Amino acid sequence: MKVCPKCNSSYSDETLNFCLTDGVPLVAEEILDEYLSKHNSKSWHTAETLVDQRFSLADARPTSIGTSAPTFELGNTTARNMMPPPAKSYKTQYAILGVLLAALLGGGIWWFSKTPSQANKSVLTEETHSIPKHAIVPISPEQDAQVKKELTEFMMNWARTNSDKNSDAHLAHYANTLEVYYGESGKDKNHVLADRLRAYQRYETILMQVDNLKITPESTESASIIFDKSWTMRNEKKTSTGSVQQEVHVTKSNGKWLIDAEKDLKVYFLNNRENQSLVDNSNQSTGNSNPAK
Repeated sequence: MKVCPKCNSSYSDETLNFCLTDGVPLVAEEILDEYLSKHNSKSWHTAETLVDQRFSLADARPTSIGTSAPTFELGNTTARNMMPPPAKSYKTQYAILGVLLAALLGGGIWWFSKTPSQANKSVLTEETHSIPKHAIVPISPEQDAQVKKELTEFMMNWARTNSDKNSDAHLAHYANTLEVYYGESGKDKNHVLADRLRAYQRYETILMQVDNLKITPESTESASIIFDKSWTMRNEKKTSTGSVQQEVHVTKSNGKWLIDAEKDLKVYFLNNRENQSLVDNSNQSTGNSNPAK
């Protein structure tokens, strides 16, 4: 059974990964129960670190986008009140009416072809989402060095809490609402938590590290960080490894740095494979010592 952390809807279809009501990533019921019992809470939304009153506004999406061609109606009220035209003018009127209808039909087809579909708009939105530019305020060299020192420690702790599978400590690195979260905008940090809990459920061990930090202070209270993120995640059957170049934007709120945007810039490699012990056991059971044969 899977549960939506936003609306608490439950689904028995194990192949379903997102809520059909609000699109939030689903979490296994036992993982959610464990989280709620840990916080002595009856509802996901009563946890202080998870509540965001702006969620309904940040996650608002248009329910439909008009893609239908405009409808044209030729009024005939006046025509009914007029005397029938002379027989000799019928052909002329029919020709004029035909030209008008053809023009209207052609205009409707042209307008429809220029209006992108809902699917195309969503693809364009996902592909073009980027972390917004922020105002740059000049700071002194001492302030620059201090910001970089604080954020280096911040990112190392961010990776360490993920490796420790400490969802509370890891989520504390995030603002309530993220301007950009990979292919989406205005996402509540519950999305981050749902992603992490699914990984913690699937893998017994997680090792994550960050390297090549490029910290660009925008002021003493905001900065962008580009870095390389590598991970190794293992369970009894499989091992997942990968490395990407990632960007986050951070803002200081009440003296604490928080991530308010996160996305991948470049994928270096991804590798999901079965553990070698399982392959060896399979070869022994079939009498094949060379898996390539």
